Amino acid sequence: MAQKDDDLDLDVETAPVKSAGGWKKIVLLSVAVLVLVGVSVGATVWLLHRGAPAATAESTAAQHANTKKSKTAKKAAPKKGEAKRTPHYLNLDPPFVVNLNDNSGVRFLQVAVSVMAYDAGKLDKVKENLPIVRNYLMLLFSSQKFADIKTREGKVKLQEEALKAVRKALVDSTGEPQVDALYLPSIVGQ
Repeated sequence: MAQKDDDLDLDVETAPVKSAGGWKKIVLLSVAVLVLVGVSVGATVWLLHRGAPAATAESTAAQHANTKKSKTAKKAAPKKGEAKRTPHYLNLDPPFVVNLNDNSGVRFLQVAVSVMAYDAGKLDKVKENLPIVRNYLMLLFSSQKFADIKTREGKVKLQEEALKAVRKALVDSTGEPQVDALYLPSIVGQ
């Protein structure tokens, strides 16, 4: 019963084997990898921009000053012989959080403070005396009443009083007021 290979007569035609979708798979995988890389980069950029509150407060104060400056640019144009002054800003981080002096219940106030000086060296003096400045501001903010700071006028008055308090603290410690302006980029009362 042993047969030889020659006796087996198989009519099998050999056809070339085609790879079904080989290039399609490569293209689809390449596109998928590019989409994943794009999503990863986009998420990273979004998270980095979302997690920068200090820069936001500084840029908000700078934008506020630039907007105000552009409106009054014609009025405050330097006279002949005067150099244009560049403002420098310093955020007094972290924001102040105090209990308010209020009989209707426990109330809190959170205030972000930025100071401005035309001489960057003066801001170095502010940094050196920051504990004193923060103490004066903490005493001022904690003596406020919620009803007084709810209105725009109350917030403007608080800004003026804060500038006076900072200047007094710096005069007491350095002999000069050091700052030219003070901004409250964020006021939250509860």
